[in-house]
Amino acid sequence: MIPDSIKKEHVLKALEEAESQGIPKGRQSHRNYVEYNAKRYPPKYIISLANKYAGGKLLGTSEVRRIECRLFLKSLGFNVLESSKIQPSNVSRLRNEDTSDIISDFKKWFHSEPGQKNLITIENEKKEVTDLMNRLDTMDKDSVEFIDSVLYGLLPYSKTKYAKRVSTFPVFLNVKLLFRNYNYNDSDWNKIANMIYRLDVRNSLTKDMKNKSTISKVNNNHNSVIAYYKPS
Repeated sequence: MIPDSIKKEHVLKALEEAESQGIPKGRQSHRNYVEYNAKRYPPKYIISLANKYAGGKLLGTSEVRRIECRLFLKSLGFNVLESSKIQPSNVSRLRNEDTSDIISDFKKWFHSEPGQKNLITIENEKKEVTDLMNRLDTMDKDSVEFIDSVLYGLLPYSKTKYAKRVSTFPVFLNVKLLFRNYNYNDSDWNKIANMIYRLDVRNSLTKDMKNKSTISKVNNNHNSVIAYYKPS
């Protein structure tokens, strides 16, 4: 998550440093870039570098996400674009040189303290969503509380004044703002919230039925042990 202390002046200092000193190996971006003085720079690295001026240290690659960096820079007025395509030579270099390094780095990160903390956060979010679904089940499905709890609680959010919870997996900063051009009224948002809720209930029931089916198969087989792997 991007620290609240990072402001536009810190980003500008980061861009100036990147312009004068270049981008370190491994911090380039093949998907997005922010433009500055007719040059292109990787958004995640710029935000990481901006934190050096705002908070005294560089941010690690796992501490911020690409989508939030892109949206944050846009909110500050910077021009952030997606690359139209990756040249074949870059694809070859990425496959041959970087893939094993990426996997190795991820394994190291996963077993590190930040990686384990992230795993705990994910497990806590599962419980958080379950608790929220239980509360939604008792609410009036036409109430403002229900609609807001779905749109600003059930859907993953970054830290905003609208969010009712903060997720490790942000999707929208403000779902109503994202779809503002559709001119949805209160009745439309009620339908959307109920559709999202019913979809989540159906997915939960489907997963529960699969888990029960797995347990039944194991219990009914008295002659062998059957191992079933079911991703959570």
